[in-house]
Formats: sequence, structure tokens, C-alpha cells
Amino acid sequence: MNKLTIAIIIAGACIAGCVGGAIATMLINQAQVVQAQAKPVPVPPPAPPAPIKIAIINLEKACRNEDLFNARKLKYEAHQKDVNDKREARRRDLDTLRERLREYQATNKPDEAAAVEVEIKAKEQEIEFADDFYKHYLAELRDKFLRDVLQKVYDTAKTYCERNGYHMLLQDYALGDAKTDDLFAGKMWSETLMNKPVLFVDRIDPKAPRPNEYITDITDLIK
Repeated sequence: MNKLTIAIIIAGACIAGCVGGAIATMLINQAQVVQAQAKPVPVPPPAPPAPIKIAIINLEKACRNEDLFNARKLKYEAHQKDVNDKREARRRDLDTLRERLREYQATNKPDEAAAVEVEIKAKEQEIEFADDFYKHYLAELRDKFLRDVLQKVYDTAKTYCERNGYHMLLQDYALGDAKTDDLFAGKMWSETLMNKPVLFVDRIDPKAPRPNEYITDITDLIK
């Protein structure tokens, strides 16, 4: 093998090495580009959900604050007084008849006494019928009165919640608020506690130093 052939072989080997190196470099660069393109883009975390706003209302107190309550209460009490006055008048009539019967019995007037006894029985039946009738009459009047007031308070509270972004409205009341002779009376203390929908919530007064940011007492805010 002459020197020229050896030189050509060496030159060809050098060229092949250079070309192979270039190709290898190109392939490595392409792989890096592909890897860079395939790298996932980080997804930002989802925004936290908006806090749930809950409103609480003391229906009894809200009803007492309602102007319609005071107007209807005056009318109800007027009807109640009229019924009681008529009941007392009927009982006075009965007492008068009984006194007359004693007089006839004491003076030995059997015919007059028998006639008065008939009147007494009729008056007693009249009183029994009237007491039962007016008992139901006043109960229905009271029920309609409270229904009208509660409906107005509910509509007002619902509208307030819708306008101020509340998601839920719960009713609450303070144990022992109702008087025994009041329109809201009728349940024992244990029954009211067992049926109480909200047993405890902290700092629901909007005027509290650090009011609850999720739950608010709107009883005094819906006027």
C-alpha cells in the first residue's frame, strides 16, 4: 500500500468521524428541543370557593318589631275584650237567675221556681255553646293574625337575603321569651329546646367587636 492510499484512508476516516459527530450533535439537540416542548406547563391552583353566608333570624322578635304585628295585636285584643265582656254578662245573668230561684224556693213558690229552673238550664247551655264558639273564633283570629305577620316578616327577610348575598336563612329564638299570656305562648321549655334549629353560634350580632364573617343575625336589619 503506497503512501497516497494510506493518506486517502486516513482522510476518509477523519471526514467520517466529523460527519458522525455532527449528526450525533444534531440528534442530541433535536432530542433536547423535543423534551423542552414536551415539558408540562404548570397549572395554577383553583381559586378558593366563595364563603357560604348564613343568616339567622329570631322570628318572634322580628314579628314584634313589625308594624303590622302591633296593629293586628290591637285589633285582636279588642275582639278578645268584647268576647270576655259578653261572657261576663252571660254569667251575671245566670247568677241573677240562680238568686231568683233561691228566693222562690225560700218563699215556697214552686211554680215560679220551676219556671226559673228551666231558664237556668237554657242559660247554662247558652253559656257552654258561646264559650266553645268564641274559643274557636279567637283561635282562628289569632292564627290568621300570626300567619299574616309571619308571612310579611318571611318575605322581608327572604328579600334581604337575596339582595345581600346570603345562601341560607335559619330561624332562631331565645328560650323563655314568650310570656304565658302572650300570643306566642303554648310550648313547654323542654319542647322549645328540642325543636330549636340553632343551639349555638358565636358572634352573630353584626355589632359585635369581631362579628362572625359567615353567619349574621339579621333580625334587627330587616326593618
